[in-house]
Amino acid sequence: MINRPAYLLLSGCLLLTACKPSADPKAPSASAAPAPWRWEIYPESDRLLLATLPGTLEPARSHLFRAPGEARLQITPEILAAAPGTRWPADTVWGRLHTPADTLEDSELDRATAALAERERQVNNADRPAARLQLDREVAAAADNLALARLAEKDPDLFRAANAPLDPRLLPASSVTAATETLKLVQARRAALDDPATPETAELQTLRAEVTRRTRLRDERRTRSELKLPFAASLVFASSATAAERTVAPGELLAVARDWTGLRLRVRATLPELHGVAPASLIATVTPPGGSPLVLTYVSTQLEPRLNIEEPVFYFETTTLPNPLPPAGIDLACTVHTKLAASARIVPKLDLANRDTQATLLGGWAAALPTLLPGAELVAEGRASLALRPAR
Repeated sequence: MINRPAYLLLSGCLLLTACKPSADPKAPSASAAPAPWRWEIYPESDRLLLATLPGTLEPARSHLFRAPGEARLQITPEILAAAPGTRWPADTVWGRLHTPADTLEDSELDRATAALAERERQVNNADRPAARLQLDREVAAAADNLALARLAEKDPDLFRAANAPLDPRLLPASSVTAATETLKLVQARRAALDDPATPETAELQTLRAEVTRRTRLRDERRTRSELKLPFAASLVFASSATAAERTVAPGELLAVARDWTGLRLRVRATLPELHGVAPASLIATVTPPGGSPLVLTYVSTQLEPRLNIEEPVFYFETTTLPNPLPPAGIDLACTVHTKLAASARIVPKLDLANRDTQATLLGGWAAALPTLLPGAELVAEGRASLALRPAR
């Protein structure tokens, strides 16, 4: 009688033995030496692909116009009448922003101007004629006084004799010299009254200074309220319903100025391979919709905020424009290469990894290369390949 549990255990062991694959005598062992390296199968190139990344294609320059606060936007008529895409020269004023404070300050200027005009009217029509009449009287009185002083000096008895022909009360108290000086002073005051070079009264000077101050502030405010193109560009309004005048909210996007004399590519540069070469050697290639591949050269690196941290961003530019122009801000896949000083062999990293039987790659490519390919020179490292030069 067969012991059933023992039978089942034996059957399972036999089944496992039968299913186990037999060793292939032709298969190399893990410790077998790698095949001889053949440099000739790897292409030579003066460029190495560092990475394929998303990039944003933009005009060479752009500028956003936003409302600093609630205001009344007034667009220049020539801008509204122009065809879309019209290129305007730098410093073109395409609109103005009028705020409630502007209206209040303009009213204050109007009041100051009116006060000055009213006071000038009073001075010209009342104060000055009255002063002119008063001074004319003083000049006549001073002239009479001088004439009497001369008579008194020539013949004092005219005023002093018992039967003097002239009333003694008319005898002047001042001498001819003093009377002459008095007449000159009064005549000078009379002449100055009608002299345009005579300074205004302190009151008029104060009123005029206030008008000048408020006028200067208004002109400065109007200059600040001008919406002016910072460079030669076309203008795209943020709202399709564009009226000659409308109210805008604080922070509202009004328009975008775009300079299409070139293209700029924005690429987030967070991969370490992008920073292992000289930035000046970087080139980017992108294909816009319906166009041919464009090659752009590196121009700058900028730190830009993202999720509460700063990350490096590469910018590339070209003056070659595709036809049609791509939409501004479109995201496209782009390749970033480094230009090599001289041609090198482009070797996939996987091919070298397959030769690493001693785990030397744990120390990095530069440390492992003398073991994997003695004498080879590491020129540059991309995300998937290396640029190598064979031993001389």
